[in-house]
Amino acid sequence: MHPLDQLLTAARPVPDISPEGLHKARTSLNTALGTGLRASAAGAGRKTASPGRRAKALIGMAVAVAGAAVAVTVIAMPSSPAGSSAKPASAPVALTAATVLDQAARAAGAQPGWPNARYWYTEDKYTCGGRLYTDKIWLARHGSGVVEKSGPRDGGSCGADLFTAAIPAGLADTTFGPYTWSQLFALPTNPAKLKPKLLAGRQSNQGFFQYVMMNLLTGTPAPPALREALFKVAASIPGVRVTGRYTDPLGRTGTALELGAVTVVLDPASGLVLDETNRPSTVMFVAQGPAASEPRLARQAVVGQ
Repeated sequence: MHPLDQLLTAARPVPDISPEGLHKARTSLNTALGTGLRASAAGAGRKTASPGRRAKALIGMAVAVAGAAVAVTVIAMPSSPAGSSAKPASAPVALTAATVLDQAARAAGAQPGWPNARYWYTEDKYTCGGRLYTDKIWLARHGSGVVEKSGPRDGGSCGADLFTAAIPAGLADTTFGPYTWSQLFALPTNPAKLKPKLLAGRQSNQGFFQYVMMNLLTGTPAPPALREALFKVAASIPGVRVTGRYTDPLGRTGTALELGAVTVVLDPASGLVLDETNRPSTVMFVAQGPAASEPRLARQAVVGQ
């Protein structure tokens, strides 16, 4: 901060001096100046102080006297050693994708766990035909749940996919891509061991980045330690770059990371993925977390029937 800024910041407002106080201060100043001049004349021929030193002494006397009439705040200005100059402010450090993902990893790892969750809830929004639609999914640990797709009914082809239905039961365990709920909790949380396991069968960096950020971090009940490791794995993928701050249609602001045609928006402070754009489509992730139950359905339609 510039010394003048420091001075203004440290200063405190003081009340205006009264006319009576101002008159007393001026009288005291005149008296002090007159006394100093008489002393100077009486000491003619003797070695005198330099004009600068004498002026400082007189001003000091006047301030001391005037101090009885008004409070004065004195602030010491910072100084540099003789012959030196202030160092220029250092240039801002460029924000890298690895820095953003590492911050998100720490935040995700600090989240409370959900080892006994019965359901995993996700909610996302997307635009179709210029209108906003919502997907809500409740997935049970053992192969049942509910999916609800809602939005404007007059959305043409976009509204044709709207429904609320049951996810059929009967599976031994709900699957999230190649992993069951139980297998997710058994994945290694050491990034060096986790990365080759996830990378198997995936050739492109863009596809791998999208798989880690979208499939595993936004749609699965991956525990906090695994989420931290997933962000660190993402930080090791070559080619990811920061494109700047981004505000989505819901008014949320995050840091945008890009690799090829895929853009992911993060809130590094919370460790949450906010948005994903795989041009030209965009999905906004509104909520995810453990749930105690699924909603009751008026009519138990089954997905796919």
